[in-house]
Amino acid sequence: MKPRMFIVKTIGILLFMILLNKILFAAEKNEQFMRLAPNGLWWVYGGAGYGRINNRIKSSDSRGWAGLYGFSYNTKRGLFSLRNLDSYHDNKDIPNYVNDIGLLYGILGMQNNQAISLSLGISRVYGYYKYDKIVQDFFGLFSYTGYKSRENFTTIGIPIELQAIGTFKSFPYVGFGTIVFANWNSKMPFYGISFNIYFGKMGIREKREDDSDTTLQ
Repeated sequence: MKPRMFIVKTIGILLFMILLNKILFAAEKNEQFMRLAPNGLWWVYGGAGYGRINNRIKSSDSRGWAGLYGFSYNTKRGLFSLRNLDSYHDNKDIPNYVNDIGLLYGILGMQNNQAISLSLGISRVYGYYKYDKIVQDFFGLFSYTGYKSRENFTTIGIPIELQAIGTFKSFPYVGFGTIVFANWNSKMPFYGISFNIYFGKMGIREKREDDSDTTLQ
C-alpha cells in the first residue's frame, strides 16, 4: 500500500472513533429510543451469506458466497470485535478469493430483545485471482476446467459492518442476526450480507427503582 493511502485510511479510522465517542456520550443522556448496552456482554458468532467483489487488478466484478465468524466484547467505551471473513466468487473467467481478518471498534445499542451495532476498523486482506483459463475436453465424455496463472496479494483494508441481533427472553444466551459488511482496500474491495447465529452473554439482569427485576436483552 502506498504511504499516502495508508495515512488517509488511518486518519479516517481516527475520525470515526472520535465520532463514535461523541455518539456514546450523547446516547448516555437520551435513552428514549435505544440505550447503550451494558458492560461485560460478549458473544461468538458464525454465519454465511452473499458477497460481491470488485477486482481492481483485472477490472472485473464477481458474485458468490461469503462466510464469517468472530468474537465481540462490549465495554463502556464501545464494542470491540475480532472477525474472520472468507469470500469466494467465480465469474467464469477470473475466479476471485478474498480473506479479511479484522479488528473493529463500534457502538452497541439495545432495545427490548434487539441489539444493533455499527463498527469500523482495520484488517489484513489476503486473496488471489486466477486467469488464463484452460478447458480440456476428453472425447466429449467430460471436460476439465483449469487455469494457467494465479496471482496472490496482501494489503491493508478498512472493514465496516452494520449488525442486528435478536434474542429471546427464554434463551438469553442464543441469538440470531444479520451483518451487512464491506471492506475498502486497494486490491479487491468487497461487500455483502450474512445471516448468523450467536452464542454468549447477550442479556443481564439488573435492579431498578420502578422494576425490581428487569431483563435486558
